[in-house]
Amino acid sequence: GEYAEAAKAFQAFQRFPSDDPSKLGKDVDKKSADVEEVMPELAFYTEFYRNELPFDPQVLRGVSTPSDEYLPMFSPDNSILFFTRVGKYQAKGDLVAKDVEELT
Repeated sequence: GEYAEAAKAFQAFQRFPSDDPSKLGKDVDKKSADVEEVMPELAFYTEFYRNELPFDPQVLRGVSTPSDEYLPMFSPDNSILFFTRVGKYQAKGDLVAKDVEELT
């Protein structure tokens, strides 16, 4: 996927010959540090998405709504179910509604 492609591009950047500093951009040190920092994260996501498991979410009667809801979690005592819901919000005077994520 895109993570593997990004990792390949960053690896090519890291292998780029740097024996003549005049041919490199002024911010090459900053970019090199940024690449070093992000490479472990790219490796994690590349491996994570390589091993996809079946995903078949089910409607939970009495809890689920027609809204876009995700990231469910129980309270520490397992008595309350929280989740994130995405909905449209349009403030008075706004011309366009925007998506808003709300912990419910």
